[in-house]
Amino acid sequence: MKPLYIGSVMERSGKSAIALGLAKSLGNVGYFKPFKESSVEFNGSAVDRDALLMASALDIPHSPEELSPFVYDVFSPPSFDEVYAAYMKVSKGNMIIEGTRDIITGWTGNLSGMAIARDLGAEIILVSPATSPAIDKICMLDYFMKQTPGLFKGVILNQINDKRYIDLLEGRGINVLGAVPSMNELKRFRVSEIASLLSAEVLINGRDVEIENVMIGAMNSESAIAQMRRLPSKALITGGDRADIQNAALSTDLACLVLTGGFQPSNAVLSLAYEQGVTVLLTSMDTMSAVETVNRHLAYISPKDESKILKITNAVKENVDLSRIME
Repeated sequence: MKPLYIGSVMERSGKSAIALGLAKSLGNVGYFKPFKESSVEFNGSAVDRDALLMASALDIPHSPEELSPFVYDVFSPPSFDEVYAAYMKVSKGNMIIEGTRDIITGWTGNLSGMAIARDLGAEIILVSPATSPAIDKICMLDYFMKQTPGLFKGVILNQINDKRYIDLLEGRGINVLGAVPSMNELKRFRVSEIASLLSAEVLINGRDVEIENVMIGAMNSESAIAQMRRLPSKALITGGDRADIQNAALSTDLACLVLTGGFQPSNAVLSLAYEQGVTVLLTSMDTMSAVETVNRHLAYISPKDESKILKITNAVKENVDLSRIME
């Protein structure tokens, strides 16, 4: 099997989860991710969280720093020779190379996912959501990759709800190697996690329940309450000065109230939350920054979360044609 480069068509494609599922399903593979992205602290150093996950899940005898050594800087990118040397340091028989959030990242420095895969002799598997904008981009990338015969192996559609996309791509000669349905249970996390994630002050320490939905409270209270009633077990992120939204949220199935901007809520809101056992968190972040931080966390899989890792592995085994990938 040639090395496999797992590339993302766009942000939040589910690339890291699919790469993990492929690695666990194929077995006995090595891993390399040239460029760090979202970092976590490990043994006093900032390491790529995907590399940390893979090192643990695949029992790889290399540090996360070795598995993902570079930060891409458009003004001062590493040379391909440096990337190649780092790759060879961790390389073994069968390799999975994970790209960045978008396969075209690095284009300016001739270090895009396509360039790295080509120069390492790897085949590219794109991971993409099944949406119209993503399908257009797949077809565009296919056009460019055809300039290097044998470079593009195919696409895995993730979070698919409409199987017509499969026929559409295959009708254009693009191999669809798998179609993985949405796994909403992977996006759930606990109230205590969001408190830690936002470094938030806990104003009311309520139940540490599982959060199923995240909602932004930026609209008027009348518009908000109709939407809030449709979403169970939610975390609402809103300005600390939006008492109308906060009170409306507390009349629905609320798991957690995240107040942004450092604004203290009213005593009435705190009393009502206390009575209902709803956690109230206060962060100095603005609302959009808090939402972006939480959204990034939604895609994160902890190395300790064996249940999620198993679910992802089984989803790949059941919905991806592994025999075609190993050809």
